[in-house]
Amino acid sequence: MDMKIDSKFLKKERKDRAWSQQHLADAANLSLRTVQRIENTGNASPESIKAIAAAFDLKPQDIAPSPNRNYFLDYSHQSRIFVSAFFAISILVIYVFLFTANNLVAETDEQPPTKSVLSWLSEVDSERYVESWNQAAPLFQKQLSSNDWNHALTISRKPLGKKLSRKVISSNRHSSLPGVPQGDYFVFLFATSFENKVKAVETVTVTKLNNEWKVIGYFIK
Repeated sequence: MDMKIDSKFLKKERKDRAWSQQHLADAANLSLRTVQRIENTGNASPESIKAIAAAFDLKPQDIAPSPNRNYFLDYSHQSRIFVSAFFAISILVIYVFLFTANNLVAETDEQPPTKSVLSWLSEVDSERYVESWNQAAPLFQKQLSSNDWNHALTISRKPLGKKLSRKVISSNRHSSLPGVPQGDYFVFLFATSFENKVKAVETVTVTKLNNEWKVIGYFIK
């Protein structure tokens, strides 16, 4: 029997993390159609509610309808995002509405810069955090210092242990992001397995600068 959820809150949670509906479906181990139906109707089975709540690091009751919920000034909610989402540092704001169709670039012959992204991720995997910061785009570096980046990865990425596998889920090209100039961007989603976290999803956003692809954002769930 389906139960009611707060679909508006669910959409906000998803967009705060710059997740597409497909990303949420993958994280919750649900079908895309199920996620779309839940967001459209506000009805979900108990099993789906538990799966979605777990994907967001929330309790099932957190996504239940609440007449007192403030969608704009929910500071405790924002704090929870930053604590539970590992690397949801201030740079994450550039991801809002990232997967909207209006921002997609027309198809071109250029292939996604997968090798460049994997090369950057290898620095992170090898705990060369400062080097990964050095290789990132100026926009990334302006958001946080190398010391802050090193600290964030030390307390959040390092405990996950050795990377066991990494597979591309998707790579989408975009012409713009909120709050940054028009440009050329790719957003990658990876299904990654670590020693201490078997199922994780990494999001890496890169931009093209002087014919090189540079990282401007990294998020792991």
